[in-house]
Amino acid sequence: MQLEVLNFTLPSTTALKSAFGLSSGGCDELGFPDCQAHQETQIISRELFVRSALNNRVSVMSPHESQLRLGNKTNLAEFRKYVLPFLNGTAATRLPGARLTTYAVTRPKDLDLAGWRGEFEAQGLTRKAFVYACDEPYFFPVYGDSVGNWKLC
Repeated sequence: MQLEVLNFTLPSTTALKSAFGLSSGGCDELGFPDCQAHQETQIISRELFVRSALNNRVSVMSPHESQLRLGNKTNLAEFRKYVLPFLNGTAATRLPGARLTTYAVTRPKDLDLAGWRGEFEAQGLTRKAFVYACDEPYFFPVYGDSVGNWKLC
C-alpha cells in the first residue's frame, strides 16, 4: 500500500455559506426530562447541538430561538449571550474560531426587522443575516394563508 499525505489544513469554518435547520425541542433526545418546561435546559441543549454542528463544519441557521425586537433588552441580551459567540467564532468549540456562516431572521411580520438590521450592523454581521419567511408561505406567518403570506415575502 502506498500513502501520500498532503500538507494542508482545513479551516475551522467552511467557505460555503449554509443554513441547516434546527427544530425546536431536541432536549428530550439528550435525556433531559420535561425539558420543554424549563427554558434554561432548552437553551443548554440547543447550544450542544449548535456546538456539535460547528465542530463538524456545519452551520445551522437558528442557533437560539430569541425573538429580537427593537427596544426589548431581554431578547437582545439573550441574542448577545447565546448567539453572538457562535456568529463571531468565540464560542467554546473543538475547532478554534469556528463560526456560523448564516443567521435566519424568521417571521418578519411578527418581528422587528429594523431591530435585527440595527443589531447586525452594529456587530458587523449584515452579510450573515437573511430573512427566512418565504420557504413555506402556507405556514408563516399566518397558518394557511399562502396568498397573504406570499405578499409579505
